[in-house]
Amino acid sequence: MKINKTLLASAVLLTMGSVNVHAAENGSSTYSGGASNFGIALYPTKAGNYLQWNTGFVYSDSYHDANGDKVDNNFKLETILQSFRFIKSWDKKFLNADAMATEVILSYSGVKNSYEYNGIAVESDRHGVADLYIHPISLQWNVDENWSWAGSMILRMPSDSDVSGRKFAIQPTLGFKYKHETGIEFAVLPRLSFSFKNSETNYKNGSEVFVDYSLIKRTGQLMWGVSGYYGDQFTNDEKNGVEIENSKTRGFAIGPGFRYNHGKFSTQFNWIHDVFAENKSKNDSMTLAITFAY
Repeated sequence: MKINKTLLASAVLLTMGSVNVHAAENGSSTYSGGASNFGIALYPTKAGNYLQWNTGFVYSDSYHDANGDKVDNNFKLETILQSFRFIKSWDKKFLNADAMATEVILSYSGVKNSYEYNGIAVESDRHGVADLYIHPISLQWNVDENWSWAGSMILRMPSDSDVSGRKFAIQPTLGFKYKHETGIEFAVLPRLSFSFKNSETNYKNGSEVFVDYSLIKRTGQLMWGVSGYYGDQFTNDEKNGVEIENSKTRGFAIGPGFRYNHGKFSTQFNWIHDVFAENKSKNDSMTLAITFAY
């Protein structure tokens, strides 16, 4: 028997229900770990308007329980994402920052998911405008030739589509970058994510911490290296005000990438592979990005 659904709302939750756990409503975290890639503490110091065009693809053929063990349910997930990151770099700066920017990220995604539950095949196919990310003010300080750091307060605004996470979140970030004279750069970006309750379902995701990182080598106009993330949910989810035990997610990923500066624009490609996953799918994520001034 096969069941087709346009919403994934019950799909992933039922999957996790088969192993007596829940994790992130609709299987949706508040942030895609590793999305910063090679862009940590890298805001343009020159005032102007910039656009980053991103095309992403996510694939998974396994869901893992709270112990990190693969669930035997023929899980499949395919996601295609098209996003536009608008960046406004300001001439005036606060707090003696070397760069100040405002960002808005608009996305459209398609999500296909299938799995088996008690011998029944369940499928979903969703498309729509994804949740909106707004960075009202991001500040960057270039301490010297080697060190820079940047801070931002990010707002995740839910859309009214089938792919929406249906929850508002506040995400403070603080990124650091070290550039060595040999061309090697290391960057790390911790991000906290505090979710609000989904008023339609009375479900509240637990608070999460993500640490994006990158280790790259500059060779002329080429940057190449690795990037990834570590994610850890440090409070359990809640349903109707009741804490759900064993609902925390955790994961770590790493993968190669490159960025090339063509002069008037840059091109970047990254592939990130989940090394381990707990209460979540184990994903492979690929992203192609083009950034230019306009």
